[in-house]
Amino acid sequence: MPARFAQPFVGRHAVLDELRDRLLPGGRPSGLCPLLGPDGVGKSAIAAEYAHRFDSDYDIVHWISAGDAASVRAGLRDLAERLRPGSDVPDAQRSPSEQLERVALDALRQGDPSARWLLVYDGAADPRTLAGLLPVPTGNGHVLLTSADPAWDSEPGALWVDPFTPAESRAFLRRWLPEVGEDRLATIAERLRHQPSGLRTAVGRLRQDRRGVPVDDRAVDAYLTQLAGVAPEQATWTVSFETLRTSDRATRRAAARLLELCAFLAPQGVPLALLESPVMLRHLAEAVGDDAIADPTVLPELWAEIRKPRLAEVDTVPDGQFRLAARWQRLLVERMQPAERTAAREAVLGIFADIAAAAPRPSAAAGWPIYRMLEGQILASEAMESPAPKVRQWLVSQVYVMWRSGRLELGRGIAEDALRRWRDLFGADDPLTLRMAAHLAMVLRGLGRFQEAYDLNTDTLARQRRHLGIFHRHTLITAMSYGIDIRELGRYAEAAAEESSTLVGFRDRLGDNHLDTLMAASNLALSTFLDGRAREALHLSLDTMARLRLAGAEGTSQFWWLQARAGICHRELGELEQAERLLREAATNLAGIEGATTHLTLRCNKHLAVVLRLRGSPDAASRLAGETLERYTEIYGASDLGTLACLLSRAGHLHALGEHHRASVEAESCLREYERLHGPEHPFTNICRSDLSIYLRADGRLAESRALAEQAHLTLVDELYQHHPFALAAGVNHAASLAALGETEAARALDEDLLRESEMSLDSSHPYLPIMRENLAVLTGRQAGGGRGHREVDIDISSI
Repeated sequence: MPARFAQPFVGRHAVLDELRDRLLPGGRPSGLCPLLGPDGVGKSAIAAEYAHRFDSDYDIVHWISAGDAASVRAGLRDLAERLRPGSDVPDAQRSPSEQLERVALDALRQGDPSARWLLVYDGAADPRTLAGLLPVPTGNGHVLLTSADPAWDSEPGALWVDPFTPAESRAFLRRWLPEVGEDRLATIAERLRHQPSGLRTAVGRLRQDRRGVPVDDRAVDAYLTQLAGVAPEQATWTVSFETLRTSDRATRRAAARLLELCAFLAPQGVPLALLESPVMLRHLAEAVGDDAIADPTVLPELWAEIRKPRLAEVDTVPDGQFRLAARWQRLLVERMQPAERTAAREAVLGIFADIAAAAPRPSAAAGWPIYRMLEGQILASEAMESPAPKVRQWLVSQVYVMWRSGRLELGRGIAEDALRRWRDLFGADDPLTLRMAAHLAMVLRGLGRFQEAYDLNTDTLARQRRHLGIFHRHTLITAMSYGIDIRELGRYAEAAAEESSTLVGFRDRLGDNHLDTLMAASNLALSTFLDGRAREALHLSLDTMARLRLAGAEGTSQFWWLQARAGICHRELGELEQAERLLREAATNLAGIEGATTHLTLRCNKHLAVVLRLRGSPDAASRLAGETLERYTEIYGASDLGTLACLLSRAGHLHALGEHHRASVEAESCLREYERLHGPEHPFTNICRSDLSIYLRADGRLAESRALAEQAHLTLVDELYQHHPFALAAGVNHAASLAALGETEAARALDEDLLRESEMSLDSSHPYLPIMRENLAVLTGRQAGGGRGHREVDIDISSI
């Protein structure tokens, strides 16, 4: 619960009784319960008091700032990490489809870890902003919402919150102003229309001005004189702010300037770490002409000047927030002249840009918490409207961090909005506009929108090559991303050619052992593998690992994933002992660096399970794959590409254990998802189709098996090339389906062609060759069909 509600609570018995009647534990599901009323009437305090008073009814109580969808998603992500500690994976490893808010909502729906919960959505905006972000209330799970938006009035359970009654106003004031007469207390209450927020601000102002001396009737009379002629809803706040702004004391003037800057930030809250940064303190010192304000030791006094008169809410705790209510933000902005508004907005944006520039580079996870704090201020501050280059650079870096940290939908929205504005203001060929376009393409690819990413990067790369040159670092970075786009579309030979050219550019521009160069080499190794050249990919992976050692990056995730990839290459080449050793070591180290549930660790375990099966341990393979799949599904979702690849490989383990029907069912679900994500022609779709044909054949569905096997084989030959290992393996499965239906001559002719191609194109020790020779021997020695003894090749999707 927010620390700001620790103060004594007064009155409100009728509203609390009504809430209690509606939210009785174990009763019928109550539905959403909104507390409605104008700003400053005390809705949030009532919600907080209810949560405190009845906290014994709940095992989970969580408070969410609900002023916009981004804030709600952040609150749900925080809840997910508390309910599911295993969901708190390092941001760099989050899957494209991961949505921690869905993890939280699912946990509440399932009552796991508890069915007794209360969520408070505070300050909700229009109901449309919360679509899909509200849990379903249950008999013991309740949702309380506060809002000043009248659109919530149609909710059946809405409760209207009125100002204090005269008795409640006097009781509140008497608690804080015991020396003041009843008539003066009544006058204050009437003057401020019994608004709780106004009364709190009045008490704060009076107590601060007296500085420890009891507030008496004369102090109240002087204060009431100051309020004359000012609108009641603005009276106490305006007087308190002007007291700061016109003070002789630099700390007070600095507090007033900080309030002006915060008028352009998110009313849901600004992290204190941003406002307490050296950059912000230097600005305040310059604004008031006193260098002493730049000293962090003034912060307690600065916050006291704002908090005591209740001008804003300040949580001076770790990860604390500063909240300036939207109505006071509007008041401050309206008081400024147009030029003052522009200057204040640009000042706070410049401060945030300097904070971002001082953070570790965006690719370093150490700087991501800073960008996470800045992220919540982008929309409120209208940062995308700023023409300042350093502000635009901050936003480019911000989108990159959001891509790396898994906040893909939010990153997409910001990047698309920025691109629309920047193309109009600066033109499509502006360097920062092009960098934002390149980052948007990465986000789109992460969201599975591969063709859109490719189209955008195609245009961006052409413009950068024309205006920056082909060897400019930003051009090369976009070219690296463009190669990944081509690979994701299943065009592996083209991707490898593009990435080879990009690697040459990085080597010429940055040297052989620069981290960007080694990332380009890592990308080329993967495309080379997918292009069917496992031995070449293995050598490139090992060389890149050696260079990472030289660069001092041996203990990084990149190094250990490269080792895992080397293990995958060994596996494809039939060198299973080496494969198991490398994959086990990589999995252990990745788990140590990032945790057991990170995407890279799970990928590594998925590949290790395949090796265990190939080494004759299908039981161990199935157990490991089952554990890995459970974590994939819980954390990343059923449609994640890593989850799908793990599910398909688990189907292979089930088939090896004789559970052919279950294997077929799981592979059929994979095929539907691959067709949706990649389309019917993509190599991954057809690898899945070929594997499914194996399981269907074993399950007795011979005609379906033959149709799928033939389609997969012919499509892979067409999309890749005839002697690509994927196409050769699919051909083996095609021949097996023919043999199973008694078409022995056709199967034998196909097996002969496959063996001839394989002997010319594969390593002499490749594991496919003995399978093909054995199959041909089976068919040559048989005059009738039946297909018994004809082996198949279960193909693994190895890029995920």
